[in-house]
Amino acid sequence: MVVDDVRNQVGSALEVLATGLAPFVQRRMSAARGSQWFDSFAEERYSSERSLKDPRFLLKVMTAEWGVFSPPMSRMERSLVFELKETGNRWAHYEAFTVDGVDRALDSIERLLVAVGATDEAATVRQRKEGLRSRPEPHRADPLVPEPDNRRVQEGPENWRLILAATRALTAAGQTPFTRKGVYEWIWERHPSSEHGRGSLDPTLQGMIRNAPTGAPSSRGGRPLLRVGRGLYILDDSVSGSELLTGIVDDPARADAHAESLVITEVGRDADSRRRAVGSAWPGQPIAAAELAIAGFKPLELLVRSLDVDLPGGQGCEWTTTTEVPEGPGLYAFTVEDDHEMRVTYVGRTEHLWMVTKGLLPGGRGRVAQRYGRPRHAGATRQRINILIAEQLRERRLVRQWVRPCPVGQLRAEEERLITEWDLRGVGWNRG
Repeated sequence: MVVDDVRNQVGSALEVLATGLAPFVQRRMSAARGSQWFDSFAEERYSSERSLKDPRFLLKVMTAEWGVFSPPMSRMERSLVFELKETGNRWAHYEAFTVDGVDRALDSIERLLVAVGATDEAATVRQRKEGLRSRPEPHRADPLVPEPDNRRVQEGPENWRLILAATRALTAAGQTPFTRKGVYEWIWERHPSSEHGRGSLDPTLQGMIRNAPTGAPSSRGGRPLLRVGRGLYILDDSVSGSELLTGIVDDPARADAHAESLVITEVGRDADSRRRAVGSAWPGQPIAAAELAIAGFKPLELLVRSLDVDLPGGQGCEWTTTTEVPEGPGLYAFTVEDDHEMRVTYVGRTEHLWMVTKGLLPGGRGRVAQRYGRPRHAGATRQRINILIAEQLRERRLVRQWVRPCPVGQLRAEEERLITEWDLRGVGWNRG
């Protein structure tokens, strides 16, 4: 694949992103800042790139005014916005992309478009992503432009030490999970970026991630970092800082062996709540967010408040649904996802979508026990599903509830069709 083709793939997808993102940004900003928000915002902050057709401008608006967009957008979707802002900057400055990098960019663009309800644009990007993936495999690992020593970690003698110091400081300050940007900014506040630029920090940090998806070469600092979400990391402090800083664990083979013996899961809201456990089963049927959106489902934001709810069948969780929910009858689904894949795990039906998400009707009537996120007085099925969701949350997987309006007369048949199509009695959580 030639360089021009790469730029076309990324640039074209960014144009589609702008088309789908602009109405959402315009709607939210006008409601929060008034109809003249565009002129005042652009004049105050930017002398150029002042177009609603420019994806970089739209992403800058979202990062600068995140409070306007959250809710309904989640922390995971905030990570997508920041990631794509960086992608847009790389594209604008003619930086190199690999085929895998293009694939990730298109995947992130699709996810963000689904999140803002731009399903047509999401489907367009998904088709292009699938076309890219259908190309001959040998080309996928090749650099798209020459990059010297692309397959070898290039690092200064102190990069791994700086990254370790930064991640330990961020963890001690309670800023965990952290992002690459957060780590680098901590370093650049203390050391010249000209000596420790992103070009050398990136491969070093990648080599320090135990579960890096692309098999990065090990860093001299071992692999004390664990990726727990898209662009989110935690420090595995079972490898002591004194060992790393004195070079005892600077042997990649020893670091790999140590890392492979651990499965780290962060539970609760502070460092004292971490435990070590074998990961729970990975349930459900693989599915793309765009497929759910095209089928009429809308994702809801779940604000998890506790993972320590004692229930007769096990340890459950508690959450609040903060996103706007349609009124009336409909179907609902739960999905579980990590950095690589989303799976649909359960489908149900209800005559009142507000009941299963909010625990009440728009007029205020209802019972909290009807809602999945408050399970103490719920029925056996909802408690069972709540416990299964809690297991996935403890594995640092993202759980979403999706809702889809549906006429009452079609509920049972449509529920059964989806359960059967996705084999949720076999691989998911549905029974009976």
